[in-house]
Amino acid sequence: MGLLTLLAGLVVVNVTPIFEGLGAPPLDRTLRQAVREARYQAAMEKETTFLRFDRERSAFIVTNAVNSELAVLETGHDPDDADIRITFFQRLPERGLRSGGLIEEREEIARVRFQPDRSSTPFEAEILYAGETTLHRYDPFSAVELKIEE
Repeated sequence: MGLLTLLAGLVVVNVTPIFEGLGAPPLDRTLRQAVREARYQAAMEKETTFLRFDRERSAFIVTNAVNSELAVLETGHDPDDADIRITFFQRLPERGLRSGGLIEEREEIARVRFQPDRSSTPFEAEILYAGETTLHRYDPFSAVELKIEE
């Protein structure tokens, strides 16, 4: 009986960290939920809302114009353990030709603006997590994630 108790204790100690990591949803899914929430809050409150990422809290924060929090969407990752960087970029109008194509431009922004008509700043989000970088571009009118051609 004592041997079974010892064995069960070893299994719990070694398996618990694995299950803790399984609880966090993928960051791109949480980002999509945050975009939808920011659009929803802008329409419901009938005022401009903003979406930003708070690295210290490891959460997406939706605020109004006076910076009052309307919604907080946590990533599920411990901010002390996970090195997560999420950067928002405003998509600027394309200009000029270079090698037969238009030059795409973007500018880093601290937060994304959502209007009461449910439109947003044309933006993309760059997620850096666990050494991998992914880029997510959103349509400013539907908030649907667009496929980025490489």
